[in-house]
Amino acid sequence: MSLPDRFSLRLAIVFAAVVVFLVVAFDFLYTTEARGATVTDGTVADWRMEEATDATVMVDSAGDHDGKIGRRVTLTGHAYLFPGETPETAGPAGAYQPGRLVQVPESDSLDPGDGAFAVTVRFLMPEVETHAPNLIQKGQDNQPVGYWKIAVNDGWPRCHFRDADDTAAVGFLNGLEEYRVDDQEWHTVTCERLDDGRTRITLDGTVRTSHSTTQTINNARPLVMGGKLDCAADTTGCDYIEARVAWVTITH
Repeated sequence: MSLPDRFSLRLAIVFAAVVVFLVVAFDFLYTTEARGATVTDGTVADWRMEEATDATVMVDSAGDHDGKIGRRVTLTGHAYLFPGETPETAGPAGAYQPGRLVQVPESDSLDPGDGAFAVTVRFLMPEVETHAPNLIQKGQDNQPVGYWKIAVNDGWPRCHFRDADDTAAVGFLNGLEEYRVDDQEWHTVTCERLDDGRTRITLDGTVRTSHSTTQTINNARPLVMGGKLDCAADTTGCDYIEARVAWVTITH
């Protein structure tokens, strides 16, 4: 190999190393941003998503709510990459694939009960069109004693709380481009069930509060990230999400 060729090869290697370093640094900076403000004395779960790339257990650094990582979820060391839907999983005819999910066993502390409750998620996702994938949830529609979830409805974030009486309180930000979260940028969303039962959503500092209220929400279902746990080929879509999730906290 000639001297100019060796120089070009070394330059290419150095350039590639710099690119990798910048990607990792960007990932670390933006995935860890604002986490500290969400971890308080009332935090019952804090999933930092910093496990090794071959981990199979999501560790809760605040309590004992460790979760099972599905085999199709990719770990970077700073975030989890949820794969979303494929032609085989899209829509009501889709096949259930639990490997696309992270599952945390049932615990009453992961439910709002009849008091204040908040879930905060740091995430990045590509553009969606008319799909409404689910980011995180515990329980789902048509199941008893209520449920809660954070979904992305046509590109806008939505907080959904529904109680045992089938009363819903939804907090959402939509209609304006600056509130879209399907833009390949990092966003932080907090969904709260307030003491008075109203729902409040906070997106990167912008706050909206619902007028409707809910009563007690306390189901016996696992907490799931990445889509629905209970879905079937001919009845209920799985709503798998394509997203990079950096961390999640739950507080009471």
